[in-house]
Amino acid sequence: MESPAYLILGATHTGRRAAVFDLIKDLASESDPFQVALSKREPPSEYDERIPALEGVESICFETDPGSLPPTELRSGSASIIIAAGAMNPVDQVESLKDLLVRAGKELGRIITVANCPMLNRHPSLLPYYDACIHFSDVVLINEPESVGKPFVNDFIQRYKNDYYPCLFERMKRGKAKNPSLILETQARRISLYFDPEEDLPEEEDHETIPVDPYLDRLPNGTRRKTIPDIAKILAEG
Repeated sequence: MESPAYLILGATHTGRRAAVFDLIKDLASESDPFQVALSKREPPSEYDERIPALEGVESICFETDPGSLPPTELRSGSASIIIAAGAMNPVDQVESLKDLLVRAGKELGRIITVANCPMLNRHPSLLPYYDACIHFSDVVLINEPESVGKPFVNDFIQRYKNDYYPCLFERMKRGKAKNPSLILETQARRISLYFDPEEDLPEEEDHETIPVDPYLDRLPNGTRRKTIPDIAKILAEG
């Protein structure tokens, strides 16, 4: 396949850059190079220096308007990892990803959500936010599971398994994934059909329309039919 692009979803301050560092720190020198794209709206992190210091890794920053992802600075020949703006609506950013992939000449590798257990424990109202992220995700990295205990984590995962979500759930241990190569495989495991080739989509009974993704469907006034919490407001609460 063309050099893949990965999208990392999840809220600001949930360990996404640390997770990316862990995923690529050994693979970058062993395989194709990586390019990590970060929104300029993200607050500084120690990983802003640690990630580009890795052998075979380039780091770029991009301006983020609501609903946008970086333009075609994504480099061919490198696997691109895009860390979405964590204080903005993830659905808007997922929607813009399809056009970005076409413009950049890349194929979608995977969408990965980092679910932060302490934040979710403090703010149960985040569940619909994570529902939206995980709807589009192939992998869910459960970060800091030890801080909340196994029952909490098991209940969170079972929420999606009850609805037969095909995505991979990986409990991180001390901020590390067990098998980074498995996480970055390009096999699709998402429940959403938004990125599937049209010829692979199931036909409707009337054979005229392609089903609209429930999170992308809009009312006549242009607003989303299915709404999610404003992550920026929840983050402001601490």
